[in-house]
This record gives sequence, C-alpha cells and structure tokens, in this order.
Amino acid sequence: QFLRQKKTGKLPKSATSILKEWWKKNIVWPYPSEHEKKKFCDHCGLSPTQINNWFINQRKRHWHKLFKPGKIPENHTQARKILLRKGILKV
Repeated sequence: QFLRQKKTGKLPKSATSILKEWWKKNIVWPYPSEHEKKKFCDHCGLSPTQINNWFINQRKRHWHKLFKPGKIPENHTQARKILLRKGILKV
C-alpha cells in the first residue's frame, strides 16, 4: 500500500499577495534570487518547494504568454527589449 500526502490546495492569500507584489515589480525578469526566496519563506511561512513551484507555475501561466512560442528570453536584457517593443513596459 502506498502512502500519499493529501494535497492541501491553494496557498494562503496572505502569502500569494506578497509573491504577487514582487511579481508585479519584477515582471521583466521574474526569477527571484536564492536570498529573495529565503525571505519569501520567512515572510510567507511557505517551504522553498512551495515558493519555487509558485514561481514556475506563475511564469508558465502568465509570463511565457507574453512571448512567442519557443522564444522565451534567455536574460533580463532580451526580455526588456521584447516587452518594450510590445508596449507592455513603458520607458
């Protein structure tokens, strides 16, 4: 018999509001540093895995759609140029 952990569902709104605030400020390159992720763990009460998964899912669901399929930028500079060209960012 396999033991399975029951999924707990959505993350607390207080945690996601902190993550979304950072997301909005860093939409050009939404890849937090390890130091930032540690701060999120402390402030949100989430595990590193939960933080990582939230950002992976957020990028897949929202950020990747800002670019052509197969043309995800490789760095901050490329992303900024594309988002400026599309009018998503203001100078």
